[in-house]
Amino acid sequence: MRYCAAALFGLALSSSAGVAQAQTAFTVEGPITGIDPAKHTITVGYDFVVEIPTTIKFTAPAPLKRAFLSVTPAALKPTITGADLTPLLDVNAPSRVRSILHSDQAVPATVLGYSGGTGTFTGLTTIDANGVVHNTAATADVMMAENVLGGVLQSVDLTTGIFVVQGHRCKMNVDERFRSEILDGGNNPVSLPLLAASGIGDIMTVQGYMLDGLHHTTTLTTTALVGPQGVTIASADGVIKSGMIKAKGDVGKIIAGQTVSLYNTTTGALITTVPVLVGALPGTGTWVFNSKTAVSPLPTSLTVVTSNGLTATKAMTNK
Repeated sequence: MRYCAAALFGLALSSSAGVAQAQTAFTVEGPITGIDPAKHTITVGYDFVVEIPTTIKFTAPAPLKRAFLSVTPAALKPTITGADLTPLLDVNAPSRVRSILHSDQAVPATVLGYSGGTGTFTGLTTIDANGVVHNTAATADVMMAENVLGGVLQSVDLTTGIFVVQGHRCKMNVDERFRSEILDGGNNPVSLPLLAASGIGDIMTVQGYMLDGLHHTTTLTTTALVGPQGVTIASADGVIKSGMIKAKGDVGKIIAGQTVSLYNTTTGALITTVPVLVGALPGTGTWVFNSKTAVSPLPTSLTVVTSNGLTATKAMTNK
């Protein structure tokens, strides 16, 4: 959680008792950890309590591109005509009822019903005549379900579905209004069991929201290619006049002694076999082939097969 405060010199408030009260400007950003509808307050982080301003702007997660929505203080009152923020903290509530707006208040595309969120609040801190501190927000912007982590995948528990990234417990989100996807470095979908088998130690980026110490992940992306197509062909170029070929690609997880064999996709003829070299990212590999003699016939499509059975095919660019 981030917090900063700056005294506003020359400004003062007078309480009903006539005691001048110093004002301090504040900006606080962090996870929403508590909501008190009766007092119209939101707790940010562990203990920073913010009194709600006139309006709050709610923004949906970037991947969803949902609408912006502003609600008035009445939104903190759980009535049939207003919005209720309390279900946002209840991860066990069915997603259909975990909404800040009732279904009669907005079309489904603008109903935000995500548990958890990150709030950014700016305003003034004052102390009243009774010594009570008031953090009164002038602006409030809440990004629902926003939390991004990065680090090493340390473990995967396939029984509970919980995986640990850089010490943070994570689990793929089950709210049907989110995309829930695991992608490898080539943007290919992969499964959690595959990550458990071959992704431990890889660098991961997880996007989602934090709640009760658990990261509810909407998108998990690995830096390595660990999917079924763990070998790629970045380019495959042929020269018609000379019959020469230049091709290169990557391997998601390098193995000692690993090789890549290149084939003419149409005829199935083996063209050559090249070693896999250490790649730019930790644990990855790369391969390169520049023919020294003419390849005849010049393939129109190239297929590569690694020594551990991964394959990829790409159309040749022949000029």
